[in-house]
Amino acid sequence: MVTKGKTTPFSLWMYAKEFADAGKIVRTNIGSTVSMPALFLFGQSTELSLKAFLLGRGISLDDLKNKPYGHNLKELLKEARRRRLGLEVKLKPVDLGVIGLLNYEYLPRRYQYSQKEKGDTMYVPTLELAEATAFKLVRGLYLYCGKHS
Repeated sequence: MVTKGKTTPFSLWMYAKEFADAGKIVRTNIGSTVSMPALFLFGQSTELSLKAFLLGRGISLDDLKNKPYGHNLKELLKEARRRRLGLEVKLKPVDLGVIGLLNYEYLPRRYQYSQKEKGDTMYVPTLELAEATAFKLVRGLYLYCGKHS
């Protein structure tokens, strides 16, 4: 059954958690050190976590869908940090680097439409670091998103 309702910080957070969980399943079952589907899922989780936080901070869903935010993890992170994300989640420099590196290929959709089979170089974080950062955001924003929904 599909229900129509208002998008809340918690509903975005639930999707963020599901994408992180799915990414973990893919990562643990691929037997490879690089997986475009897993990286996409961790990127999607990161995007939705940041959007959940920003929605709770008063940015409208319409604004979050458009530039400068949209799917741009760096812009979402920049605005989230400006709006004091650190009160909820303590991101370390490695987490910031992972998000920046994820964004490098995530924003142009290269995790979905990769050119690596043509021999193009892709710049990606390790799956373990991408997973750790996605779950750090998910865990850290659980209470915040529940309270602001």
